[in-house]
Amino acid sequence: MSRGGQRTNGLAIAALVLGIVAVFPLAIILGLVALRQIKKRNDHGKGIAIAGIMLGMVWLGMCAAFGSFVVEAIRDFQPEVALDKGVCLTDVSGGDISMSQPVDCDEPHDAEVFALFKLTGHEQSEDEIRDKAYERCAQLFKLDVADQFQRDPLVVQTVVAPEPGVDFGFCLAEHVDSGGLTQSVLK
Repeated sequence: MSRGGQRTNGLAIAALVLGIVAVFPLAIILGLVALRQIKKRNDHGKGIAIAGIMLGMVWLGMCAAFGSFVVEAIRDFQPEVALDKGVCLTDVSGGDISMSQPVDCDEPHDAEVFALFKLTGHEQSEDEIRDKAYERCAQLFKLDVADQFQRDPLVVQTVVAPEPGVDFGFCLAEHVDSGGLTQSVLK
């Protein structure tokens, strides 16, 4: 075996070891380089190089499968709720809508988004933003919610997220009894 043959065999062994310890990008690359050199020089180590490539591919596939599983789990954990005016929600607790599900407003529901508004003054403190948002929701409640519901045991909740890039809030009319609403509260 020539000195070049030993080097190629070393690349094949390195590819195999890297494939075993899950350094799959290097295992695949070194295995392919080793195969090319083995073919070019008619040297030994082809099986070892192929084993390194195959182990690298197996790890790559497992990482891709795990990654897609994690992404799907995150999506399932944080459902996207489109918060538009007139969206009715179940499983609302004190304005926390992170696990709420939108439902038809003719079905029993806990709350309804009755208004959206644009936040202003991002330079203000979080408490000031929340206070102004609550005042705005109280005004919009009088304008947008039907008179019959203004006499019902509704609680006005304000949900804002004063974070960089978030420039809106929404107002929630929440019934004090779970599932106490059976139609839209809007005028």
